[in-house]
Amino acid sequence: MSAAQASRSVEEVWAHAAMAEEDKHLEEKDWRQTIRATCPNCQAPLATNAKFCPECGAKLKVELHCTECGTLLAPNAKFCPECGTKTGVK
Repeated sequence: MSAAQASRSVEEVWAHAAMAEEDKHLEEKDWRQTIRATCPNCQAPLATNAKFCPECGAKLKVELHCTECGTLLAPNAKFCPECGTKTGVK
């Protein structure tokens, strides 16, 4: 049983090494072409750093501020880091 487990572990190590070697051959030009941001509202493709969707006009960069003290909140903050007010983010 131990020999079979050791053999399987060796196979997994070689498989991971092969995948890592393949990743080394990827260049930025290869993966940049396939990554596209889309509008969360209408799924239209977006340009780099767009503030509004060119198709539906939805605001893309929403900044949340604390209703109590006005501090800028992290996207998934449940409480304000400054005053502790609950944000309502779920």
